[in-house]
Amino acid sequence: MSSTVLEQHYKDFARRLEAQRERREELEKGTYKPKIIKLFDKRLSRNMDVRVVIAGEGGVGKSTLALDIGEKKNPSLYIDDPDSAVEKAVSFTGKEYMDGVRTLPSDFPPPADPLERTVLDFDEPGQAWYHRQFMSDVNMILSKTFIGFRYKRFVSVLSVPNIDFLDLDALRLVQWLIWVPSQGTAEVFRVMVQKFGGNPWYKKIIDRLKFGKPGTKLWNRYETKKFAKQDELYEKYGKKMEQLETPQLGLAEMLLLIKEDPKKYMRSGQVYVPYLQRPPPLGFGVGINKGYLLKAMYEGDQKKDLDTGTGTISDEDAASLLKKIQEGQ
Repeated sequence: MSSTVLEQHYKDFARRLEAQRERREELEKGTYKPKIIKLFDKRLSRNMDVRVVIAGEGGVGKSTLALDIGEKKNPSLYIDDPDSAVEKAVSFTGKEYMDGVRTLPSDFPPPADPLERTVLDFDEPGQAWYHRQFMSDVNMILSKTFIGFRYKRFVSVLSVPNIDFLDLDALRLVQWLIWVPSQGTAEVFRVMVQKFGGNPWYKKIIDRLKFGKPGTKLWNRYETKKFAKQDELYEKYGKKMEQLETPQLGLAEMLLLIKEDPKKYMRSGQVYVPYLQRPPPLGFGVGINKGYLLKAMYEGDQKKDLDTGTGTISDEDAASLLKKIQEGQ
């Protein structure tokens, strides 16, 4: 083995010993910070924000780590006021996240640490920022917010089972990926954005992180909110599935239902479009083409053949036609 290789091994070994010595001293003094927190502080001291994705399969401790980061970088909220932390800074929907961006402070007054910042914890953002819906309004709003809110100097934490669940914009705009393989341990990677565009890549492991469970009150409050939000979400999905599984009516069937009970779709003697667009069985759903349906009503009354046009008819004329149908004319 050459002297150059031996010298490099010696230097690497010496650096590891020095790092272990510094860690022991910091632990004794109560000033120890994990390397990733020191990297956060380095960015924050330059008037920059911090953005992190935590990934790993369900149950390995992603949310635990996110709350642990909250306690380390935002103790004024996550430790001193866990109720407000979960209510205002821990988000399960895009709206909650935007409320936090708008209302939470950027800095904390003394005696707080000068580098203490609000930690925004977006738990399972893939449900709002899902890559298969990357052109949805929610995605575009969140992406634009992520692009432009650096001045807020937040520490933003996104927790997902897999990074592929996120829109590509989100991945391009974060600095670190933390992979959690098991409870209490994590591997930290630096996200590297390509100079000329394309998918980001991930630098080799820059830190191996150990973490513990957050405070009991914070954790219990978090779980209560999470379970409640999940129940709301599943109820919403159930209603959506019911709508999708409900057989779609054709024009002839819709016209027949209107003829059977015209008043059901009228208000003050006129066709009231929101009544037509109510979910079945009260109406025909929001996807109904108002112009096409009213045109079909008109042409049916005139004994003309239906075509695929999209002509329109005034609500007044349509109301008159409905009255004729009701009177059997």
